[in-house]
Amino acid sequence: MGGLIEIPYLKQPWEQRTLRFDWTQDCQPLIDNGYAFSTTVVAVFDSSGVDVSSTLIQGTPARTGNYVYVTVKAGTDGQDYYGRIRVTLTKALSEDEKIEADFLIQVREKGK
Repeated sequence: MGGLIEIPYLKQPWEQRTLRFDWTQDCQPLIDNGYAFSTTVVAVFDSSGVDVSSTLIQGTPARTGNYVYVTVKAGTDGQDYYGRIRVTLTKALSEDEKIEADFLIQVREKGK
């Protein structure tokens, strides 16, 4: 999976940015074979495994074509967060295809 602004994504606590994830490499062969996107789920967890999606994700992630857009906000200085995107593709009379990708968000205040 490509298309993330930076890997890991380094942000300051105040920043809010929309990241674009490109699923073309993973999903286009399935789409060419008759599959269609069904669901997209994005979650973010802190280092203890607690779901902090409501704090770090602004609004609802959007999908346009093979891209998923996620707006990341807030975070505590010095903390790392672990994002997960899951997409499900469906095709009549076929088993669902499920693809997952993970990304790291590092929150660091600069110029303290």
